[in-house]
Amino acid sequence: MAEHPGPLTLSGDEVEIRLGMYEENRPHFNHKPLHNSRVFLNFHRIFGEPGSPNYDVFLVAHTQGGALHYIGSLSFFSVRPKNPDNNEGMNLKIKIESPIKELLGQEASKRDNLTLQIKPQDQANEPIPIEVEFIFLCCIPQEQ
Repeated sequence: MAEHPGPLTLSGDEVEIRLGMYEENRPHFNHKPLHNSRVFLNFHRIFGEPGSPNYDVFLVAHTQGGALHYIGSLSFFSVRPKNPDNNEGMNLKIKIESPIKELLGQEASKRDNLTLQIKPQDQANEPIPIEVEFIFLCCIPQEQ
């Protein structure tokens, strides 16, 4: 439905990213299809060193004056560096529930992209960078 082509580096600071929406998927953002579907925010091909802080992910609702709405958290406990034995990396996904699904639809109807804010839960003395190669939002329709 929408993607941030990456790469993205998380290094202990707050980061704001935009997920560009695919025009052909815009109809899926209306209330009924999203309400009756499973929606996931996927973080793919993650590389780094264990010990990175956990991060919270928020939807920035521009339709509500930039209000932040919590989507979920990312923990990189099992992350490993990119090397010949680990060229696929780690993948994480966050299931998006109501009312965030409805907010996604509101944002998509008014904007060309969805804005996410990713904030570390803790401040590290020596930041441990995490590389995320690709982030995307997907919708899996419920069978009727």
